Amino acid sequence: MESLVINGHKKPHVICLALPAQSHVKAMLKLAQLLHHKGLQITFVNTEYIHKRMLKSGCCLDGSSDFRFESIPDGIPRSSEDDDGSQLLMQYLETTFKAPFLDLVAKLPNPPTCIVSDGFMSIFCIDAAQKLGIPIMLYWTLSACGFMGIYQAKNALDKGLTPLKGMFFIVAMLKLAQLLHHKGLQITFVNTEYIHKRMLKSGCCLDGSSDFRFESIPDGIPRSSEDDDGSQLLLQYLETTFKAPFFDLVAKLPNPPTCIVSDGFMSIFCIDAAQKLGIPIMLYWTLSACGFMGTYQAKNAIDKGLTPLEDESYLTNGYLDTVIDWVPGMEGIRLKDLNTMLWNTDPTVVKHASKVTQKSHDVSHNIFHTFDGLEPSIVDALESMYPKVYTVGPMQLLLNQMPKQDKETELSYSLWKEETECFEWLDSKEQNSVMYVNYGSLAVMSLQDLTEFAWGLVNSNHYFLWIIRSNLIEGESTALSPELEKLIETKGFIARWCSQEKVLNHPSVGGFLTHCGWGSTIESLSAGVPMICWPYAWDQPTNCRYICEEWGVGLEMGKQVKKEEVKRRVQELMGEGGHKMRNKAAEWKEQAHIATSPNGSTTLNVDKLVEEINMLSRN
Repeated sequence: MESLVINGHKKPHVICLALPAQSHVKAMLKLAQLLHHKGLQITFVNTEYIHKRMLKSGCCLDGSSDFRFESIPDGIPRSSEDDDGSQLLMQYLETTFKAPFLDLVAKLPNPPTCIVSDGFMSIFCIDAAQKLGIPIMLYWTLSACGFMGIYQAKNALDKGLTPLKGMFFIVAMLKLAQLLHHKGLQITFVNTEYIHKRMLKSGCCLDGSSDFRFESIPDGIPRSSEDDDGSQLLLQYLETTFKAPFFDLVAKLPNPPTCIVSDGFMSIFCIDAAQKLGIPIMLYWTLSACGFMGTYQAKNAIDKGLTPLEDESYLTNGYLDTVIDWVPGMEGIRLKDLNTMLWNTDPTVVKHASKVTQKSHDVSHNIFHTFDGLEPSIVDALESMYPKVYTVGPMQLLLNQMPKQDKETELSYSLWKEETECFEWLDSKEQNSVMYVNYGSLAVMSLQDLTEFAWGLVNSNHYFLWIIRSNLIEGESTALSPELEKLIETKGFIARWCSQEKVLNHPSVGGFLTHCGWGSTIESLSAGVPMICWPYAWDQPTNCRYICEEWGVGLEMGKQVKKEEVKRRVQELMGEGGHKMRNKAAEWKEQAHIATSPNGSTTLNVDKLVEEINMLSRN
C-alpha cells in the first residue's frame, strides 16, 4: 500500500490493539475512528478469534485504505467456536501474543508512528514497542476511578488480598479505534480468533474500509463448548500463548504500524512485543478511573499483607470492610469497594492485577474511558502518576457527532445478535415508565437468582425490558416456570440481547438494573438514566460505590438476590423516591455532553492524542 501524505508529510500510522473482550474492543475502535477522522492512518489489531467473531456478527471490517484491520493468533486452545478462551487469557497473554504481534508489525507496508495499546495489554505491548523502537501509548478504557481502583492491585497483594477471575471489554477498544479512524488514522484491530468468530456469529460486520481492518490471533485456550468463553483459564494462558501469534501478525501487516494501542490488561505481553518490534505503544484502560486506581492498589495491598485472603471466611467476617486509606483521590474507600481481583484466596489473580497495572509505568501514554468532570480528583492523581494521561469518554457521544459520510460502514459492538423487536414494545410505553434490566456480557447466576429477579420485577408493578442471555444461567436452562412467564407477559418484555445504548436513550426507559460494568455505567450516565446496582465482579464494586455514593444516581442491592429487595428497589427508583436521582442523572448527562462538545475536555484530549500520534509518525 502506498504511503499517504498530508501537507508534505507521510500520514502518521497508528496500531491500535485491544484486549480481546467486547467492551475493550468497542472502546478502542471508537478511539481509532476519532484518530482516523483527525487524519491518522489506523491498523486495528484483533486476535484471530475476535476477528472471526466480528465477521460472524455481521460487523463490516472492510475499512478505507488508511483504516485496516489485522489479526494475530492468541495461542489459546478452544473446545468450540463459542469458547472465547478468556479463562486462559492471562496465562497466554505474556507468552503467545508478542511474537505474532512483532511479526505483524514487521510486515506492515507503512512503518507505524506509534502503538496505542489497551492498558491491560501493556504487559507485552510495552516490551514489544520498545523492541520495535516505536512509541507506545496506553488507553485505559475504564473510568478514572475504575483505573485508580485496579491500580491498587500491588498494594492488595502486599497486604495479603487476592482477586477473583477477570474478563474485560472489547467494545471500548473498538469505539476508540473508530474515533482514531475518524480522525484520519489507519487502523488494524486485533482480536483473538474466538472473539472474532463470535462477532461474526452475532452479525457484526467486519468488512471495514481499506484503512480499518480486523485481524485475529489464537489464544490457545481449550474450551468445552461454544458457550465456554475460556475466562477461567484466561490468566493462565495470557502470558504464554498470545505473544508469538501477535508477533507473526504484526510482521505480516502490509503497512508498518506507527504505534500500538493495547488494552491495559494485555500489557503483560504487548509491551514486550512492542519493544521487540520497535513500535511505540499506548495502553487503553477500559475501566473507570476509580476502577483502575482501585485495581492499581494490588501491589500495595500485597506489600501491606492484605492479600491474598487466608481463607473464604474473610469474605463474610467483616474483613472486607477494612478502610484502604492510602489511595489518592479515593478517601474512605473500603477493601470490598476495590476490584474483586484483590480479595481472593488464590494469589495468582491478584499478582496478575499487580503486574498488569504496574506495567502502566512502562509507557508514556495512558488512555482512560472517562471524562474529567466525572472523576476530577482521581484524574488529577493519575496525571501526577504518568507523563501523559488522556481521558476520552464517553466515546459514543463523540461518535454520534461524526458526519454521515463517515458512518457509511456502521460497526456493531456486540458479540451477540441484537434483537430489535423490543423497540416496538418500548415505543408503546410512556416516558420514563420502563425499567431496563441487563447483567452484561459475562455475569452468570443461578436459576434461583433468576427466579427471584423475575418475581421482584413482576411484583414491582412497573414495566420492564429484561435481557436474558442464553448462557446467563451457568450449566442450566434459562427457562422460567409457566406461571412466571405468563405474569411476565403482562408487564415485561424478554430479549436475548439488544442495542443497549439505543435502549438507554429511548424516552420510555426510566431506570437501569445493572451489574455495574463500566461500559454499561458510562452509557447510562451519558443517557441520564439512574441505576439499581447489582455488582458481579472485577471493578464493578468500585463503580457501584461511585454510582451510589459519589455520583448520586444509584441504589445498591445485596449480593444475595431476594425478590422483596428487587421489588422495593425498582419501586423506589421508578417512583417519587427516585426523583433526586433522576435529576442528578440528568446533570451527569449534561456534563458528559459538555465534555464531548467542540471545546470540551474529552474532545481536546482526543485531538491531543491524535497530534501525539502524528508527531510519532513524523519522527
